Amino acid sequence: MLTTNSPTFHRTIDSGLSYFQAIQATVLTTGTYSFKSDSLLDAYGYLYENNFNPSNPRANLLTEDDDSGGDHQFLMSYPMQYGSEYILVFTTHNPRMTGTFSILTSDPSKVNLKYLHIMPVSSSPAITCIGFSVMANVVILLMGIIIMIISGQDRHIFL
Repeated sequence: MLTTNSPTFHRTIDSGLSYFQAIQATVLTTGTYSFKSDSLLDAYGYLYENNFNPSNPRANLLTEDDDSGGDHQFLMSYPMQYGSEYILVFTTHNPRMTGTFSILTSDPSKVNLKYLHIMPVSSSPAITCIGFSVMANVVILLMGIIIMIISGQDRHIFL
């Protein structure tokens, strides 16, 4: 879902800021895969290899599409290698549009899709993946620290 809290980037040099959602696409078998958007939004899609930098959206770009899926939806096909990292970016043709979307794949049993989150890295933000199990462990650890402080327990915590 694209919201006003979604990260933004300039889709083109002369465009306004567009909201986007980055999605890690992992293929389980080498082959050509297709990705199609399904949304009421006028969708625009990008496919990157290795990483996506919103400050430099042309770097690592493999392919992009606007309306090949019909009804203002993107449809991209690309030969993908098992073991390589791919980033699919969903955004909109026009700046600052919000709404829901789905991504359809040509063979869902052979593609894993996972939302990615922006993590600032020095002066240029990059997209990195935060595993939900890691996030859950951090939350549980922090809750344990708070409980120990409230209950007055004196224990050493090693991180």
